Amino acid sequence: MKKYNLHEIMNKAWRIFKNEKAASARFGGKSVSFAEALKRAWSAAKRVVTEAEAAVKRAEEAAKRIAEKEAKKAAAGIVRMHYSQYKAEYSKCQTVEGSYDKATKTIEVMTKTVRTFDRPAYTAARTTRRPSVTAIRGLCPRCHTYCYGDCMA
Repeated sequence: MKKYNLHEIMNKAWRIFKNEKAASARFGGKSVSFAEALKRAWSAAKRVVTEAEAAVKRAEEAAKRIAEKEAKKAAAGIVRMHYSQYKAEYSKCQTVEGSYDKATKTIEVMTKTVRTFDRPAYTAARTTRRPSVTAIRGLCPRCHTYCYGDCMA
């Protein structure tokens, strides 16, 4: 594949040569040779190609960054959904901070990571099972008498 259009480079060199020649005749001064005009045309063509290659490289890197970001979102199970659906079905899931969009009323939700609530220390004592009142008093839990568990109730 050709990088340079030789026809355009030659036309640009002639334009540079003629414009410089006319400017030197009008204002007086040193005119440019055709070789110098050709060098300028080539340097301009090379600059255009390097800028185009750099633009392509930047676009590829941007696409790669976007793809990586989307892959991270998919791995975390991040889904954009309507806020009412989030409240109805995914209220225990974490949301991405700052992801709520007022215009569309949508929010990004981490569906694979469920929010866990840490219980305070004072509730831990309440969650342990207490012995039943009947066991403390010596009553049978089946018949509520003092049979000591040998009843067939």
